[in-house]
Amino acid sequence: MQTFPFITHQILFSCDTSPAQLHIPIFSNNAFYKGKLDTNTDYATENEVIILATNGGFRQGSTAVISGQFTKAANGTPKSNYSIAGTITKLAKDKIELFVGEDQYYWFVGTVSGDKITLTMKSQELADYGKAELSLFYSET
Repeated sequence: MQTFPFITHQILFSCDTSPAQLHIPIFSNNAFYKGKLDTNTDYATENEVIILATNGGFRQGSTAVISGQFTKAANGTPKSNYSIAGTITKLAKDKIELFVGEDQYYWFVGTVSGDKITLTMKSQELADYGKAELSLFYSET
């Protein structure tokens, strides 16, 4: 899996602090969104922390990383962190897709409205793993 140095788990616990204040290396045209994920599972429930970071502009083909923390993972591990790195595979009008067609366990589809993104998290096992509402909290544009 590819790693991106501008994403660390520090962001998960300091969402009101800009990445520059966290001393996270910033590249050009970054955007950071934060929100909560409400799942349709019995192990990770609601208000799960979720962060979306993009690099290279908010456009189709840009790098995208989703990081989050489940209350409890499927295997029972509490406060389990995860990161998924890939690309914005579609961005047209108000529609967005992340990691669709890439080799990822999870992918996301949703809508964009101003500084807000609504995403549905999907996997092969669950067509609707959960929904997330995210808001822009840092942009370098």
